[in-house]
Amino acid sequence: MPVESTSAPVEKNNKFILYQGAVNEGRGFEYLVPAMQKVNYPLVICGDGNFMSQVKELISKYQLDNNIVLKGMLKPEELAVLSVRLLLELISLKMLA
Repeated sequence: MPVESTSAPVEKNNKFILYQGAVNEGRGFEYLVPAMQKVNYPLVICGDGNFMSQVKELISKYQLDNNIVLKGMLKPEELAVLSVRLLLELISLKMLA
């Protein structure tokens, strides 16, 4: 299922934060999305999963449509192009007990 992108642009030369992987429950998106209110860089989320509808709701709730981009599933070569410009990559958001 393709994921609609929010309206946030990722300019060609601007740095951004990248999350790539499963967008599933238990990955901490309920903390990450509101935290983006305090961050001066956009977040690009590449992936899909069972928590995607909640992520979209959180983006809307916290009015972060201009700060968070949902790219959906990307091919490895597309991720490689994005990775060249990133400021920070979030590898895993799994919460530790």
